[in-house]
Parts: sequence; structure tokens; C-alpha cells
Amino acid sequence: MKGVDLLVPVMERVRTVLPSATLHVAGAFEDERTAAGLRHAIEVAGLSDAIELCGPIEPDALPAWYRSHGSILSTSSWEAFQYTVAEGAACGLVPLVRAWPGADEVYGDAFHLWGGLDVLGRHLQSLMAQTPEALAAARRTARQHIATHYDRQRQVEATARLIEDVLQARRPVQVAGTRPRLTAALILKNEEARLPACLASIEGIVDEIVVVDTGSTDRTCAIAEAAGARVAHHPWQADFSLHRNQSLDMATGDWVLVIDGDEELRPRNLLTVLAAVHPRPEIDAITVRIDAMTEAGLGEQLEAV
Repeated sequence: MKGVDLLVPVMERVRTVLPSATLHVAGAFEDERTAAGLRHAIEVAGLSDAIELCGPIEPDALPAWYRSHGSILSTSSWEAFQYTVAEGAACGLVPLVRAWPGADEVYGDAFHLWGGLDVLGRHLQSLMAQTPEALAAARRTARQHIATHYDRQRQVEATARLIEDVLQARRPVQVAGTRPRLTAALILKNEEARLPACLASIEGIVDEIVVVDTGSTDRTCAIAEAAGARVAHHPWQADFSLHRNQSLDMATGDWVLVIDGDEELRPRNLLTVLAAVHPRPEIDAITVRIDAMTEAGLGEQLEAV
């Protein structure tokens, strides 16, 4: 509970304007010493009939508890949003909020903000002078502000837009009418026998080929370089992720095709995928099916990203 030290001074000021006013304080204290100190201050100030410490209110009972009051008062000096004030306003209470930094941006003109006790007193005098119709209108204004700005559907949509903005900022800008550049990234070691078929299957599809060779002793590197690949030599470190990241660091394309030296790509299928991806920048990864042949000659279908 924040701003406990202001509860007694606030009610002393409120009572000068509205002698019959009462303050009901809901919620738990961080420790019993704070609660005991507040009870003592209330007694010394002669405000035992003005301030009631209600303790925690069960969530299901909160709406009815809010609606049994006329205003909701906040004495907190710092907040990010302050749910209790918003809940009270949504239940039709006139909000009197201490002007913590940013409160005016969150609540605008719909709430009564006060920075000192004199300002709070003027707010109360203004409310007292209003007709019942004007008070009802003030409650509707506060309730409508919450409904318009902070209803669940609006917040879900705003959060989705924020996530999309963050993702969009991470993506390269594409020139209209062009497809994304595609890099093939391979980790190789002694793939002389199978590598030519792999490279032939991606010829004309990828824009660049990068290879991390982990210690080939055959013609693997020569075959890759003959196909235009950039080859980096990194001795095997028993860490596949390390070498995969080394290959990704070499890539300059917008998309990276991760393929092994013993795999072959069906170009028509990849072009279909790229055509679907190009107008849909919200996609960050593609899952493809791998048709694998076991040593027994039996086909298996695997999933890869």
C-alpha cells in the first residue's frame, strides 16, 4: 500500500470541506508496524470516525464494494498504471488521483488529478457544488474513459500491433517486385561422394552458398568452391550448434536455407515456398518435409525447420 503517510493529512483537509466524509481503506499492509502506526495516527488526529481500515477485499466482492462508494482516492506518488483507480472508475466512482509523473498521459482530463492538499480541496469543493446530474455525468466520463482506452479487446489488439512493430523492425526492407535473397548454409566433412548432387539441386535457386568445413580430407572443399561457395575452415569442436552459427554468420541473404551435404532439394517446391513467403513478412521460419532413405532402402518422412 503506497502513500499511507498522506491518509491522515488528506482526511484532515477533506473534513474542512466535507465534514461528513469518510475514507474506507482497502488492502493489506506490508507489515503490522505500518498498520499499527497508521491506526495510532488516526486516533491521535481524532479521525477514528472518518478513516476505516477494511483490510483485503475478495476479488468477487470488489465490484459491489466499489459501487457502494462515491469516489476513489489515490495517495500514491508513483505508479505505472494503477489498477485500483481504473477499477474504481470502471465501476462508476469519481477518481481523485495524486498527480504522479505520467498520470496526465494515462488518464487525461477524465480524472481529477491533485498535486497538493489545496488542489484536492478545490476538487472536492467543485464536486460538492455539482448537481446530481453533473456528478452522474462525471462518473460516466471516467467509466467511458476506461472502457474506451483499456478494455481487454483493445489491449489485445494494441499488444499485437506492438509485437508486429518489433518483428517488422528486425526484418530487412524488400524492394517491391523482388524476391528475398536466399543463402544456402552447409556444414561439411568428407562429403565428396554426395555433395555434387546436393549442389546441383540448389543451382539457380540460391543466391549464395556458404560452407563451414570441419576437417575434410577429400575433395569436398574443392567441389564446393567450384560451385561458387565461400568456404571457411573450422576444426570440429564437438558442438554442432557452434558450427551452425558459424555458417549463419557467413550468410548475407534475407533467408537462409540450412541443408546438409547429403541432402537434395526439389527446386519447384522451394520456389513455391518462397512465393508464399514473399508477401507474408510475418513468417520467420518455414518447416519443410524431408524424404529420407534408410540403409534398408525404406523411405521416411521427417520434419525440419
